[in-house]
Amino acid sequence: MKRNIILTLFISLVSLCATAQEHIKFMGIPMGGTITAFQNKLQAKGLKVSVESARMPAGQRGYKGTFSGEQAEILIWFNPRTKIVYRGKAMINRYGKEFILGVLSEMESKLDLKYPDAEKYTDTFKDDYSHELRSVAYKLPTGRIDLFITGESYIDSGKFYLHIDYHDAINDFKNTLDEMEDL
Repeated sequence: MKRNIILTLFISLVSLCATAQEHIKFMGIPMGGTITAFQNKLQAKGLKVSVESARMPAGQRGYKGTFSGEQAEILIWFNPRTKIVYRGKAMINRYGKEFILGVLSEMESKLDLKYPDAEKYTDTFKDDYSHELRSVAYKLPTGRIDLFITGESYIDSGKFYLHIDYHDAINDFKNTLDEMEDL
């Protein structure tokens, strides 16, 4: 009996450790490695390093390409010391509030299909230009995905961005701990 309990505890611990080592995937690529390896995989998918990338702060890189069938700007965050990737974001822009809300609904439907067991949170908010908008968040064992919209003007026909923001649970936490070492 005692042996079975110890064996069960050992199997549970191994299972928990294996699950804890999984990383969220951004564009099908696990966020578990360095920026160099991650960039190579993004470029293999056809993404190009953006001109703006050279002016970005340490720990950020920018790309241009296709994300889930849409032309997008891609941003990747990594720890400047360890070079480990912890966050990825796709930004899709459209002119017109109704058009960008349609893209948000489309991405939300895709994520609902891909992650049916995720904890999902939705909210409505007013942006800096008084537009009524929606946000959606998916909490997963491997991380979090946030969808939200930002605008550039007060008019409904102005330019809007849909942000699809992926945070890896393990590496985001490690990055925060590393940043706290400076305090």
